[in-house]
Amino acid sequence: MSAGHTPGPWRVQPYFLTVYTTSDPANGLGGTLAIAKPLDGNGLFSAEQVAANANLIGAAPDLLAAAHAALPWLGGLVNENQSVAPEYAQLCTAIAKATAA
Repeated sequence: MSAGHTPGPWRVQPYFLTVYTTSDPANGLGGTLAIAKPLDGNGLFSAEQVAANANLIGAAPDLLAAAHAALPWLGGLVNENQSVAPEYAQLCTAIAKATAA
């Protein structure tokens, strides 16, 4: 799987809620590299929401990899039972959204 995003794993620094990675093999950089920092929308979002957003962003590479891994399996189920077709389509849409495909 070729990803256009910074490779994982991504981690969340709890106090500052910054999503970071510890290296970027694509360009040989080492150390801590910031990926994202969810904002509070000038007070519109609670601290809990900002923390949840940081955790979701931090899990993104793992979630995308899991979605790619599940795709063939779920596709096989669609061939056997059309009742899972909506979930298969939802997974395909989520992967396309994440990869801008």
